[in-house]
Amino acid sequence: MLASPGDDTAVGRIDGDRDRWQLERKYDGYRLVGISVEGEVTLRTRNGLDATAAYPEIVEALSDQPFADFVIDGEAVASRQGDVSSFERLQQRPVTRPATPGEREDV
Repeated sequence: MLASPGDDTAVGRIDGDRDRWQLERKYDGYRLVGISVEGEVTLRTRNGLDATAAYPEIVEALSDQPFADFVIDGEAVASRQGDVSSFERLQQRPVTRPATPGEREDV
């Protein structure tokens, strides 16, 4: 988890006064960019690889959005036992492929 001091001016102290800290859970996953152009959704990794076929459930969820054109930046995470992420489980997904010629690879 990442921590920030909130309103406290003493950075670095988390013990003793937890209610004054804001915590953010750090998930271990793959960064994906969802791109929709005229309702056609594709997923790209940060290196520009096409991950569309590897995450059909994400493509379906993005296809259901009320916008035809958008870009969304997020992270695909596999969980085990509730809030615990499992990068090993995520790695068991199908392999991504390079973008075809003419497609953007700098997303």
